[in-house]
Amino acid sequence: MHRNAGVAALGALALMWALAGCGGEEMTNVRPHVEPEISDAVFCIDADDSISLVAIRESTYTFAFAGTMPDLQSGDIIVGSDSGGYLREVASIVARNGTLAVETNWAALTDAVITGRLETTLDAYTPPAAEGNGQEALTGSGTAFLADGVSLAGRRLDLADVVLSQGDVGGVDLDVRIARGDVVFNPHLDLMVNIENGTIEEFSTIAGGRFSLDCDAEVSASAGIEHSGETLLASFTREEVQYIDQVPVVEVVTLSFMGGFKVNLSDRVTSHLGSEGDFDVVAGTEYKRGIWSSVWTKTLDLDGH
Repeated sequence: MHRNAGVAALGALALMWALAGCGGEEMTNVRPHVEPEISDAVFCIDADDSISLVAIRESTYTFAFAGTMPDLQSGDIIVGSDSGGYLREVASIVARNGTLAVETNWAALTDAVITGRLETTLDAYTPPAAEGNGQEALTGSGTAFLADGVSLAGRRLDLADVVLSQGDVGGVDLDVRIARGDVVFNPHLDLMVNIENGTIEEFSTIAGGRFSLDCDAEVSASAGIEHSGETLLASFTREEVQYIDQVPVVEVVTLSFMGGFKVNLSDRVTSHLGSEGDFDVVAGTEYKRGIWSSVWTKTLDLDGH
């Protein structure tokens, strides 16, 4: 008989930041603690209605302009929120027939912001809007992936016959699947960056939230086996724009759920098992005064059934 077998569906949070562009005056969710100081070299594309981005090809950014040619010079830092956001240093400019072909180099956020602070809390996931209210639903626009058998209902993932492992593993025919289940989630992200004298002194991305799990799993093996693995169940992305004065920071948030399992079987077996309960997770990374540190805490309260 089997010694033990376990299956769990877990939620994981991954955060990727894209630092970009310049925009309007709205400062939604931004609480600067110091008076921002922006470099004189910053040229805000979004703030000038006479110029717009029309193409990006490798390091060349092409803009269309109307009227007088914009006062853009080599060494300037162009920033904008189009095409996912950009922050680039101007290397050279070619003007022709109402367009500017701007050859650029990579630039850092600290090239644009001398002093400034951004601190905010975001929902890591926004559920689909109700049908007919005119808002764009996340499904189809922010849902990057749903595995076979996984469906989305608001802040709940419904699981039905989701295969985690199937096939030959070292000569053993192994089948591990979630027969039925659901995961309810409500994650948030705490984001902070603090720039002083052109240097990032503090930076943190902390993800947290409560997850509720109710899951029934099935494990079948033709012989004894010890094996583990994981499968991507669902992945979601969303973008948020926060401003440090006139310079926005574009945050691209990825929320992924993995189904993981571990089996340790001494003989051929077909087993049905399940669990339900809640778990709280806080995970992320912090940088302060030159030192990186990880943040990871969890509380788990699961019962078998």
